[in-house]
Amino acid sequence: MSRRVKILAIILILLSLGAMVAFWSGALAFGRQYHELRTVQNFTFDSNSGTAFSIYGRGFFRTTRDSVAFIQGGEERWSDIVTLSSPVMTNAGGYAAVADARGHRVYVYGQNGRLYNVVAESTVLAFSLSENGYLATIVHVGDVYLVEVYNNRGDNIFRRVEANSGIYPIAASLSADGRRLAISYVDATDVQVSAVVSLFYTNRADGARYTDSMYASARKERQIVPVIQFLGNRIIAVSDSAIYGFDLNLNRLWENPLHNRVDALAFARDRVVVALGEPLLGEEGADRGTVLWFNTAGREVATHNFGRDITSLSINQRGNTTVVGAGRIFYGVGASNIIWQHNFSYDVRQMLPLSRRGEFLVVAGGGASVVRVVRVAEEANSVVHLEGAVVE
Repeated sequence: MSRRVKILAIILILLSLGAMVAFWSGALAFGRQYHELRTVQNFTFDSNSGTAFSIYGRGFFRTTRDSVAFIQGGEERWSDIVTLSSPVMTNAGGYAAVADARGHRVYVYGQNGRLYNVVAESTVLAFSLSENGYLATIVHVGDVYLVEVYNNRGDNIFRRVEANSGIYPIAASLSADGRRLAISYVDATDVQVSAVVSLFYTNRADGARYTDSMYASARKERQIVPVIQFLGNRIIAVSDSAIYGFDLNLNRLWENPLHNRVDALAFARDRVVVALGEPLLGEEGADRGTVLWFNTAGREVATHNFGRDITSLSINQRGNTTVVGAGRIFYGVGASNIIWQHNFSYDVRQMLPLSRRGEFLVVAGGGASVVRVVRVAEEANSVVHLEGAVVE
């Protein structure tokens, strides 16, 4: 296998990863307090429908292979017919984008329905949204890569052709207003693979003073940066060996080394949550199952070792509620402390925090349920039944 083919294989694996981050009979006591989960509403779906969920406020977007809907207050506010074989969804602000894994089309929605859809020239390898509904896509066409940005009316406002052999875009992120675009590249033109992160203005007026609208760039030798994210006036870059914080001109503000494999990531307005797997080869890392919380200044504000592999991780937009899943055990974490723990009796894919305090969307194989975590005076039975789930 040639070196070029090997590099392309690595990129495809990274892009695949990037497209990725029951009930218990009894309440659990923390100190002298007991908590239990109470069902608010159940939803069912075909376990083979490829259903995915994305939270916005007190509601959520739901996509299947044949429809996208927005549900709030227990009611389906609207539904749109689509045709997808393997749906992938992301969201930002009050918007959601849905695409077919390795497909050509991306649909963008607001709370009131579809805003626009984009048909790419070839396979969409990665896509991301801004908080005002702008869309960035990375597309592979023949021997070149296209990075394009669309405004919230669906107009193409930015297009970059990457034809330089050996340099491949693998991730992109838009600022909240869609004005800035960050692209992470793999540079395989030398013996050692390196990461390059570049910043562009997406509108012609801002970018006119710069060559190809690129106004800043940073390079990290012998690293790959598969995840990049705007958080306010900071840019967070996650490589295979460190987490970096940059300002909007790519001046490095902080760096936190990573000595473990990263199993999951979650971002909020001012939080970065990192779930650690096994230590890297030759490194003395943290125990696997450790989760770290950083603020955008790079300071570690909390850490917990859950003692087992982390399989699910989510955080609300305010950053004050994180849900950590470790197999069938899920934990609710506040600003810094573990508030509750719940043991499910069947497999749960996700537990996503809604904006109403104490409410969560629990997703299992064939059903979902809105549940509420409540305090109780003493140990009691907790009834959380997800219709369509298989109880062992």
